[in-house]
Amino acid sequence: MSTTSNELARSEWQPGYYDPVRELVNVDGDLRTVCGMSKALDTAAAAMLVSEMSRISEDCWCAAWLSGLGFSLWDRTQYGGPAEWGQGEVNAADLNRLLDLAVKAGGWWHWPESATWDTDLTFYTLDEWTEVRNRAGRR
Repeated sequence: MSTTSNELARSEWQPGYYDPVRELVNVDGDLRTVCGMSKALDTAAAAMLVSEMSRISEDCWCAAWLSGLGFSLWDRTQYGGPAEWGQGEVNAADLNRLLDLAVKAGGWWHWPESATWDTDLTFYTLDEWTEVRNRAGRR
């Protein structure tokens, strides 16, 4: 499924934020198959998921991608629930949207410790994400 930048522009991304989706879009407007995107069940959902994760990081921590964000947000969706976080709040609607997008995309975004600015974020299938969490000692 090919998603155009026009479709991505309809997401709820707010101007002024760092937009990780821009990093995934070619000049012709199609999503690149980089950073594991080709493994996504639905590339539009995967793109919206990374945008939502970054938006929450920016809203709560004034950071486009807080260190450990993938782990932190996943843990909240699974075990923590809505709560104040940093300078903001992660509410039930945020968590439900993240989970819905993760299921549609078939995975989760994470910035590995070994990553550089050249390799950036990586999309992991849900099975791969379980392995990543296990290797990191997460439940």
